[in-house]
Amino acid sequence: MMKITNFKVSKYRSITTSKTLDLQGMSVLVGPNNEGKSNILRALVVGLESIQQAGTQTKAARRAPLGSFMYRSDDFERYRWERDYPLALQDKEPNSSSTFEFEFELNERDKEDLKESTGHSLNETLKIRVLLKRGGAAEIKVVKRGPANAAINANVAKICDLIQRRVRVEYVSGDRTSEETLRLIRREAVGALAEVSASQEYRDLLNRLKGLSEQALAPLQGRLNDEMQDLVPGVQNVEISVSRFTEQVHRRDFDVSIDDGSNTLLSMKGDGIQSLTVIALIRALAKRSEDVTYIMAIEEPEARLHPQAVRRLHLKLQEFAEEDQVIITTHSPVLVNREDISANILVSRNTAGPARSLESIRTSLGVELPDNLLSSDLVVLTEGSFDSEVLSTVLSRASQSIGRALSAGRLSFADSGGCSNIHYQARLQRDALCRIHVVLDSDKAGRQAAEKLRREPWFLDRDLTFLVRPDADGTELEDLFSEDDLAGMIADEFGVDIDLYDANPRHDFSTRMGNRFRAAGKVWDSSMENNLKCRVRDLACARDRIQPVEEVRPLISNLVSDIERKLALRVER
Repeated sequence: MMKITNFKVSKYRSITTSKTLDLQGMSVLVGPNNEGKSNILRALVVGLESIQQAGTQTKAARRAPLGSFMYRSDDFERYRWERDYPLALQDKEPNSSSTFEFEFELNERDKEDLKESTGHSLNETLKIRVLLKRGGAAEIKVVKRGPANAAINANVAKICDLIQRRVRVEYVSGDRTSEETLRLIRREAVGALAEVSASQEYRDLLNRLKGLSEQALAPLQGRLNDEMQDLVPGVQNVEISVSRFTEQVHRRDFDVSIDDGSNTLLSMKGDGIQSLTVIALIRALAKRSEDVTYIMAIEEPEARLHPQAVRRLHLKLQEFAEEDQVIITTHSPVLVNREDISANILVSRNTAGPARSLESIRTSLGVELPDNLLSSDLVVLTEGSFDSEVLSTVLSRASQSIGRALSAGRLSFADSGGCSNIHYQARLQRDALCRIHVVLDSDKAGRQAAEKLRREPWFLDRDLTFLVRPDADGTELEDLFSEDDLAGMIADEFGVDIDLYDANPRHDFSTRMGNRFRAAGKVWDSSMENNLKCRVRDLACARDRIQPVEEVRPLISNLVSDIERKLALRVER
């Protein structure tokens, strides 16, 4: 499908100029208030609407030079020079225009249709420049070097027509109300009911109007119902009904009611449900149009939503972006693209450019972190401080890149303070724009903590590693090391010769040591257990170190690969 690969705007509202902005499946505009995020989003919508409007005008109707047309200015998305050209420049440049540039990626079908309608061939991309001028005039050009420039621009109206058939933009303002949702539903429902209103059966049997209308609306209602239940699991049913009947279906008003335990008109629902409904509707419309790319342009989608709903919405927007495109403005770290840093666009002082690091995004959003995490791209979460110290030492010895990342501060090992805090710490680090990897003991407490994490839609199984020793029922960090390497220290410092006492090798370290200490007549309690683990940590981190046992080295190697892979995802330009 046709998609926008990059966009540039100059002299539109507060935006004097922007760098060429590469657009991904999901692109995120971040920055402080009043810096120009919304204006960049609106500029993209205005430019696309202008191209689509030009595509619907025939040459005879335009009566203007090729590539020129008169744009309408009655809607919010339409351009008005007196409002939208930078006020500070209007007296100096009364004849200048706002400029919008788009580069579209074409698939094979797009290229075939373009050649059929214009006689010209393009490679992979199509670049369009839009100039919106004073007095309602507009000029659209295909940007192409060489002798073919004039010939291809002679067909610019046909090219705009192709774009308007293949790309559809839906702008969702920050003030999402039930009326905005109903406007979209009316537009789609009128099209769905046009055939019904023209039928002789409808004219002759007006008393069947309600049944026919409900039948025609059923697919739209079904798709909207599915999307709302996907976004808001508590919703039981969504109903679209005709509120009054006349002889012309296309003049009717439509109502939407949502049953989330209480069947209520959308206009009477809370702001959060109203906000999610318009997004659900756009998702529903996109699913029925295989040949059309939907571009969802949303201002602050997190507004009026509970944090848990924001996280769920983020996942659903990412799903939408796999086939279509999403461009949002946000103040929420939850909605930032962590996998591709350059997909986040920093807007500051009315200019814009791709983010170069997570730290720059945090600064733009005002996210504050402890000093040791300020530049971390990846945080490895462990159950306790011993685990963090030992793992950081073992893994940095096993991998030079991990050692360098630790030294540079790009990688941190964080103590969660116990299994019960793993879930909280994972969410905290995620909201602070850190990638995470969780390492847990494979005992009962560790597996319970993992199950709680895995119930979260934002947590992926690839971000979890259990410390496992083959043929053991449970494994702790200390089980990674050989008892033979620990025996001398335990005898010297704790007075227990562990070689004299048999222990079940399937038991974890704490259980085995507890049985031996008690058999030797020694104290074994939580304090003694803690002291022993401290000494194991000291040995593991010492210069004349002890090494992990042979049977767990594949586990260590796999964990090294996991961390190296995540560190490599960082994008620096």
